[in-house]
Amino acid sequence: MTRILYFTAPWCVPCRKFGPMLDVQARARDLPVQRLDIDEDAAGRVALALDVQSVPTVIVESDGEVVDRFGALSPIALRDRLEAACGR
Repeated sequence: MTRILYFTAPWCVPCRKFGPMLDVQARARDLPVQRLDIDEDAAGRVALALDVQSVPTVIVESDGEVVDRFGALSPIALRDRLEAACGR
């Protein structure tokens, strides 16, 4: 199963634009998105464990393995990355 981890923060201006775009693209591919606010303790620990250095950061996992990782992208680049990551 492929899923998306989306690291974000309320103060992150690029996240406010990128998040809704990610939601639309993921929904079109039936990919679940788990939003992780790095300001919350549990999400901060996950971010640290996955070496997230900035927000927004997207990590695409398939069967527990990281298959892609990126920051904010244009709509077309995001579509292409998600299609490549999930094989669609």
